[in-house]
Amino acid sequence: MVFTIAPATVFTNGVFMNEPGYTLITNKPIDMTVNWSIDWSVTGPMYGVIIVVIVLLVLLLRRR
Repeated sequence: MVFTIAPATVFTNGVFMNEPGYTLITNKPIDMTVNWSIDWSVTGPMYGVIIVVIVLLVLLLRRR
């Protein structure tokens, strides 16, 4: 029997997490652990944009 788990990216706990996906071939029950990792290529820029927007808002509000 062949099982395919598609790669996935999810947003949870304030970060984007991804897992690479798997293809398994088995003829008996198995235990499987999926290892998620933080996708810094998406999470970093997202928080960078948020920080820039907050800084700009603070500067604009202080100017008034």
